[in-house]
Amino acid sequence: MGSAFSEDRLAQLVIQYACRTTPVGELKAQKKKDVLARMKELWPDLVDGELEGPVRKQLEAANPGLLCAFKKSIFLAGMTAEAPTLLIGTNTLTLAVPRKLQGQLVSTIDKHDFWLRDNANAVAQKTMLSLAQDLGVEIHRAGKIAEMVFGNVAAGELEGLKDRLFGSLAEKPANIQADLTFVRLADEEEYNWVLKLHAAPVNLELPCPVMVRVDVNNRDMTKGLHPRDMARIWGVADEGMPSWVFDKLGGDADGGS
Repeated sequence: MGSAFSEDRLAQLVIQYACRTTPVGELKAQKKKDVLARMKELWPDLVDGELEGPVRKQLEAANPGLLCAFKKSIFLAGMTAEAPTLLIGTNTLTLAVPRKLQGQLVSTIDKHDFWLRDNANAVAQKTMLSLAQDLGVEIHRAGKIAEMVFGNVAAGELEGLKDRLFGSLAEKPANIQADLTFVRLADEEEYNWVLKLHAAPVNLELPCPVMVRVDVNNRDMTKGLHPRDMARIWGVADEGMPSWVFDKLGGDADGGS
């Protein structure tokens, strides 16, 4: 078995295409139906209805500006789970594409491209631009996000992560939370690379999951984005994902098997 922080140790991976927009107006029932119909036309494998119930309430608590959420029903471990796949906020549009959930691969566009690059980027771009036009908003920031959960990270591996991020300390890590923003230059443009991680072992001697979120986006938000800018930003994210992430965590970009 390879490093704790490698592709083959991922229990969960969700890729998000996220855009910051000018304010979105009120979404009445008919408009939501129109959005759902549009999504089924643009990305039929990603949505099958509007999200309701406990998952929706959890999202609203975490995203106070949430106006509407759509979902994809996925069969996992003998039961059906509802994965949020399109979120519309007061000034945000987010496409969330599950790739692996509870250790099970999920195919929502291209089963051969685990990290969703060229083909998926083109579909996401067309979808985002169509949604923005239908909602009457401009896009000012585009980002690509990878939300990961590494399962069963052993106590020694967690201690190694702590040493890598914070230096060598005598104490065992009981709770690790980090929110780090790096600025990287590509083609003379500045990009934010935001790394967030959280681990809270209940028992310091037992393995625990480690949650990692990486968000790559443009720093300059002074003007609307041209479609080619969106493609460029997501391309920059693809060039460093997942190798940059695994390097920061002390893992193996090639899976470590």
